[in-house]
Amino acid sequence: MLGRRNHYDLVVIGGGRSGYRAALCARREGAKTALVEKNKLGGHEPASGRALIAHLQDYIAEQPSPPDYPTTRAWLQNDQKRIAQTYTKENLEAEHIDTFFAAATFAGTNRLEVGDTFLSFDNALIATGAHPIVPQIEGIRDIGFITPHQLFESPNAPKHIIFLGYTRLVCEQAQICKALGIKVSIISLSPYLVPREVQESSRFLKDLFVNIGVDLYLGASVQHLEKCDGQITAHFDRGQGVESIQADQLVLDWGTLSNHEHLDLEVAGIDFGRNGIFVNDHLQTTNPHVFAAGEACTSFHIKQADDLMAYIAVGNALSSGKKKFERRALTRSILTKPEIAHVGLTVTEAQRQDYEIDILHIPYAQQAPHNENGFAQLVLNRQQQGHILGATLAGPGAREVIGHFALGLQNKQNLLDLGKIYYPHESRSAVIYALYQAFLEKYPISGLKKWLPRLAGWLP
Repeated sequence: MLGRRNHYDLVVIGGGRSGYRAALCARREGAKTALVEKNKLGGHEPASGRALIAHLQDYIAEQPSPPDYPTTRAWLQNDQKRIAQTYTKENLEAEHIDTFFAAATFAGTNRLEVGDTFLSFDNALIATGAHPIVPQIEGIRDIGFITPHQLFESPNAPKHIIFLGYTRLVCEQAQICKALGIKVSIISLSPYLVPREVQESSRFLKDLFVNIGVDLYLGASVQHLEKCDGQITAHFDRGQGVESIQADQLVLDWGTLSNHEHLDLEVAGIDFGRNGIFVNDHLQTTNPHVFAAGEACTSFHIKQADDLMAYIAVGNALSSGKKKFERRALTRSILTKPEIAHVGLTVTEAQRQDYEIDILHIPYAQQAPHNENGFAQLVLNRQQQGHILGATLAGPGAREVIGHFALGLQNKQNLLDLGKIYYPHESRSAVIYALYQAFLEKYPISGLKKWLPRLAGWLP
């Protein structure tokens, strides 16, 4: 490429979704920018990103009859191609971003060796993502397992899939496969489907999966795996002796570890641990000119925050500002049908921070014509009336409605403040007013403060 520079205001290492967008963000701020990627742009985003899962769920739900595997796979491949077209070298070149397809290693505190050339920089951003953990289970490397990113690569539909793991992606893909007529089993070491989420979310998903016929083997210790005549057999123990199930495909999602081991971080004075690179609240490493974002960091393992972290890191790298990455108003979701969304602290997290808490729990939709299953749950600070620590919603449109609570947390509003807002009758957001009413019934307040939001609720 003509006109390449040896020195850059910012070098982004890693061309996955967040690194790619961070490079665009930096260039649009006027920075001389380079992006280094050793494999392909976009990372796993075209194969199993959040947008793809949401599109696939909507596609299946919109079909008049259950779709078959070949038709769905063909639709999926077209959507993957469409998403992949947003991550191209040509797009970066149009923005005057230099792109290097090679492995990068640090050659100094402000210098990178990239293939057969060297790049110097004022600042750098590490956004190298993570790789799957392969647990120490006997026989696992001999059976030919796949990861969630490879799920729909085969042209032929498997008859029975075993999902081995306990992540949000496992739940999302398990429901999709079941909708395509594939027998699905989930084996999880944890007694909860999503142990890092609100326990009520795991209970909700458990009931949902049991109702649609997904076989659940929770709290299971996998003893060994073997393959014979194309069939994978999983042997596991749930405390009542060894059990076995067979399937023709195994999908492993045991979590991830940061991709940092080949960067020679010591040369740049960057501290790291087994799980990733150490960063402060500003996403700055121990080298003040190098930042890290996404799954490369050990401090914040929240995949859905990768983009936000990258933008904050770019902003801090290019200016004297010291914006903090805060989890308080960060939302996350599970893209099942119905979906689950969360913001703020879980019950366990609030208790660990020594809050005295109350839990407010109601059905997600109480009025006709919705009548859907689901729930809305708030974690409240008992010491401050109506102060919201966390919110979880399970039901249609939960991802949109959770934004009200995220904005409330960001602006330090409590449930009494949110109750003063008019929510359209029978809209999804009306669940917020229903929570407010439930709060008043459980914790009555007196005076004019009580009547103003109630009057708003009586408006047509």
